[in-house]
Order: sequence, then C-alpha cells, then structure tokens
Amino acid sequence: MGVSVSKPAAAYTSLLVGGILIVVHSALIMLANTPWSGILEQLSVTEEFYKTRSLVEEFIEIPPLAKGIMGVLLGILVLGGFGLVLGGAPRKVKVGGVLGVVFGVLSFLVAGGGFIVGFILALIGGALGLMWKPPIHSSP
Repeated sequence: MGVSVSKPAAAYTSLLVGGILIVVHSALIMLANTPWSGILEQLSVTEEFYKTRSLVEEFIEIPPLAKGIMGVLLGILVLGGFGLVLGGAPRKVKVGGVLGVVFGVLSFLVAGGGFIVGFILALIGGALGLMWKPPIHSSP
C-alpha cells in the first residue's frame, strides 16, 4: 500500500518559492529603474543579476518599470495559485495548478521569469498540482 498524501506539499512548496522568486526579480527590475537604484550598487548587485531581456522584448520594447510591475503582478498571481493549492480541495488544487503554469509562463515571457528558476518552479508546482489526486477514503 502506498502512502496517501492529503495535500500536494511539493506542488504548493514549488509554487511558493517560484512566486517569491518572480516577485523579487521583478522588484529588482523596478528598483533598478528608479531614483533609488543606488541601493543596488551599495549591495554590490551587478546589472547581469537583474537586467534580463524577456522573449517578448525581442518583438516589442517594454519600459523597464512596466516590465517590473507586470512581473510583480504575475508573481502575485502565481502566489494566488499557491494559496489555492495549499487549501487541498481537489477542484481548487487543479485551478491553482493552472494559475501556476499559466502565470509562470507569462512571467517568463514578460519579465524574465524570476531568475529563470522561479519560472521553472512555478511550472513544476503547477504541473504537480494538476496531477495530484486526493486520497481515497475507504469505508471501514
């Protein structure tokens, strides 16, 4: 007999970390293009760390502040998927998995995907949420 898992722990952990990375990366993009960008220099953060070109920017020029705002919003939506998956209700887990996949991919296309790792974790967490099956309770 296998071990039944009442909640998809790997899915919500991946979505949580992926969403946080997307928000942090996007916040760095926004911070780098404000009058407070000197903070990054004081922290010894190099431009390669936060200056990434997204796939969409190959076709459309996006202002860095707009790119950062869109990335933060997409990261928050990935975290919304985390919240639904954390609840553990089967239908909400599936919806949370879809949110994680869709907004993780969009964050990669628009804002660089949270150092790429955030995108990958959101994709994995969403896929795990979609594949999760609730435990079957057998009657005694």
